[in-house]
Amino acid sequence: MERWQLSTKELARYSIIENAVKGYLKAHQAAEELHLSTRQIFRLKKALREEGIDGIIHGNKGKPSPRRTSEKLRSGIDSLYTGKYDGFNISHFTEMLEEREGIVLSRETVRGILLERGSYEKRKRQPKHRSWREPMPKEGMMLQYDTSDHDWLEGRGPKIKLIGGIDDATKDVPSRSVCLAR
Repeated sequence: MERWQLSTKELARYSIIENAVKGYLKAHQAAEELHLSTRQIFRLKKALREEGIDGIIHGNKGKPSPRRTSEKLRSGIDSLYTGKYDGFNISHFTEMLEEREGIVLSRETVRGILLERGSYEKRKRQPKHRSWREPMPKEGMMLQYDTSDHDWLEGRGPKIKLIGGIDDATKDVPSRSVCLAR
């Protein structure tokens, strides 16, 4: 008997099937709850009775996927990235693998292999250009102005610039100005 650490989903599944075995739930209710057919519920109830909790755990749990990229190919990709294609970004490296080496893998698969091997690091985000600052503590200490250079009259009159100001502490608009440009 192997020991497994069950996920929340597997624990919920076990609880519902156990309740069905004990008769607290009918098969169709358990099926509805787990989004399975009633036939599947009968199969799981039988497996729980015969094998215990191991009967309802998926048979492939703990085994590597049969679709997993072979270890030989994984190490080959890593050595190509650190050697022949050193300095390439992941997208370009993946294209080179396909075009020049005949290795067809998705960009995310290649990225995952390189992350796993430590050859590639996740990009660290650049600090934001603008940072938040505390507003001024008193009204009138800082007024911020902005000007809008727009053809407000759509060519039907003089060129007008809108100038708006705001108090940094109170967020009040102390004044509005319109300037006629010539």
